[in-house]
Amino acid sequence: MHSPGPQTNQALLIALVLAFATGVVTIAVGSLCAAWVAIGHGILGLVVVLLVT
Repeated sequence: MHSPGPQTNQALLIALVLAFATGVVTIAVGSLCAAWVAIGHGILGLVVVLLVT
């Protein structure tokens, strides 16, 4: 097995940072408007899983 390329590592870093940020925003806002941020958080979680596998 070969190691992932630098583009994959950069994409993973960006996805993790955005997932962390959307998680913080969802908790900080805590209202119905945060539903869209929570959906984005879930999508970013799936992106992280796809990049790792």
